[in-house]
Amino acid sequence: MLDVDDRVELERLRDQAQRPRVIELLSKVLQESQNLHQKEMVREPIQRAVAQPQTIYITSGYGWGQSSKSVTIYLNLKNALSIKESQYELNVQPRSISLDIRNHMGANHNFRISQLHDHVKPDATQVKLKENKMVIYLAKATPGKDWTDLRLKSTRDMYDELRRAESTTAPLPHPQGFGNNVEDLSRELYRNSNTATQQAIQKTLQDPPPARLNPFAPPGTVPDLHVHAHTATGNHINKSDSDNSCSENDDYLQQQCLTH
Repeated sequence: MLDVDDRVELERLRDQAQRPRVIELLSKVLQESQNLHQKEMVREPIQRAVAQPQTIYITSGYGWGQSSKSVTIYLNLKNALSIKESQYELNVQPRSISLDIRNHMGANHNFRISQLHDHVKPDATQVKLKENKMVIYLAKATPGKDWTDLRLKSTRDMYDELRRAESTTAPLPHPQGFGNNVEDLSRELYRNSNTATQQAIQKTLQDPPPARLNPFAPPGTVPDLHVHAHTATGNHINKSDSDNSCSENDDYLQQQCLTH
């Protein structure tokens, strides 16, 4: 682009020129320079980035039910009837389900279960929209089989439920199909465990209980399996079955014998 001095010089040359062609060329150069100058004077408007809608992950607040042939999932979505079929993408696999809803009520919505409790038939999936709810119908691959939960519970989940049940005196609500006692949860935990865990559980059940401490021994005393306090036949202490006398080297036991 020409500066001010250049334009002044070109204008002077144009005024002095005699030939029409030269005058035309100088006028064209001056006009182009003027146009460039005007464009630079006009600032380009600032382009603001369009805000992307947030994604809401549906991890709670939904419900489910079942019949002998299907499993039904209820998702609470405000104004669900306004959702168009082109707005959502539902991907159902034999053991998983994924739902993505785009730009509904100013946000995206995502619902996903990576491990269903049992297998379903993806081709038989149906969707129904209600006023404030989306209902998904999944066809069971094995009709008549009862689902104890919507998700497949891991061994860790079962273990945590067992610990919670043992840590409270009030009975906790158990999953459907587990009954009303801790034994059912224990059996389910054992069935879902791997071979190493099952062997460890069996070993724990087969090992004898630990030795009981002598109630007359001071705190920190090593358990003595030969000491029996206050037997049913008399109020005395026997150090062993074959020796009813008190050892002179055992001051504590000797004191107990003297007191009896």
